[in-house]
Formats: sequence, structure tokens, C-alpha cells
Amino acid sequence: MLIRAVDRDSLCRALVESMSDAVLVLDPGAMRFILANEAASRLFGYGVDQLCTMQPTQLSNAWDAARVPEIVRSVAETGSWRGRWLIVHKQGQPCHRRFSRHSPGARRAGIPPCR
Repeated sequence: MLIRAVDRDSLCRALVESMSDAVLVLDPGAMRFILANEAASRLFGYGVDQLCTMQPTQLSNAWDAARVPEIVRSVAETGSWRGRWLIVHKQGQPCHRRFSRHSPGARRAGIPPCR
């Protein structure tokens, strides 16, 4: 079954928005999030639209921020990454989380950036 690009975009957005876990989709070329959901908004303390203007380094402590290029490279080469990440909430509180990152192929899928 072929899905038109517009339908595919809507479907991808709907899937991300409907997930109960925090989801951020990164454009690795721009190093900017292109999709986020309400669970991510609650986790980080930023609005969904605001998250879509941010880079992963802005949600990380200094040590983890330095690892971002290595993690993005790993995802690009192997398709995934798993590990612990010390995230920083908007109000400055650090919080350890386990993360899985998978190559979303969002650019190849034609998902437009957040509006």
C-alpha cells in the first residue's frame, strides 16, 4: 500500500503525538529537534513548539552535551544508541534517564519541521 507524502507526514506526527513516552525526533543535519510530543514537554518543562527550536545540547549537562556528536554519529552508523543521559529540566534540575535513540529517517520520510 502506498501512502501519499501528506498522509505519511500526518501519520508520523499523529504517532509521535499519541505516544505516552517522551519522544523527540532529531534532524541530525541541523542538530535540531523537528518533532516533539506533550510527554517530552512535561519531562523537560518546555512547550512542544519551544522544544522544536532546540538542540540536544540545550537539554543536557555539560558532560553529556559533549557526547552529542558521538551519539548522533553512532545512530547514523548503526541505527541506534542506548545509554544513560543526565537531562536538565527547564528549571535547572538534573534528572537521570535511560534513552534509546533510533535513526528516525525523518528527512528521508519527508517529515516537515515543527511549526
